[in-house]
Amino acid sequence: MKRSTLSPVEGLSDKQDLLVSYYLRHGDKKQAALKVGYSENSVKDAFKHPLVRAEIERRRLRLREVTQMDKEYLLQKLKEIIDPYLGDMIEVDPDGDPRIEWSRLTPEMRKLIGKFTIETRTSGQKYGRTKTTVKVDPHDKIAAIKEAAAILGLKVQQHEVNVSDSLIDTLTKRRQHLAEKKDDGNSGDSKPTGDGSGESE
Repeated sequence: MKRSTLSPVEGLSDKQDLLVSYYLRHGDKKQAALKVGYSENSVKDAFKHPLVRAEIERRRLRLREVTQMDKEYLLQKLKEIIDPYLGDMIEVDPDGDPRIEWSRLTPEMRKLIGKFTIETRTSGQKYGRTKTTVKVDPHDKIAAIKEAAAILGLKVQQHEVNVSDSLIDTLTKRRQHLAEKKDDGNSGDSKPTGDGSGESE
């Protein structure tokens, strides 16, 4: 017969009850144990206790029943963060300047966005020009992959690829290259001085 998840484990002490509460709230076994009065050397033993382990499992099962969240649900939500790629919204013009094409934002991409802020600035006192800036903070894909791997019991190698930095570096080099070409074209009429410094009078 399946035991009800409503009732606490019989025989659990008040101290053990607090231990479980702090641990499930903050996720840190050591801090939870120290908070309720266990010594640093007894942390492992405290969580190995059969009643503590049973109470942790009971509360987790209860949370799943209340929230209707299980491994499949969590993996699906993590997958929605891992799969989309906001880089598909970036368009680069011939001068190497990037811009975001919001028309490319798909419903799947929206799920990747953690938060965004919209700032509106007006230049000029009376008939100023209004400029709107949108800042997007996406969810952490690397963290999502690690969480999904932990649920599935898989190991993820610690190789992090910062796509944003790579893109910025590429765009920066492109703009520098174009700027150098432009400078070369404008400096064709200047003549170097006799000291070889390259400066024109």
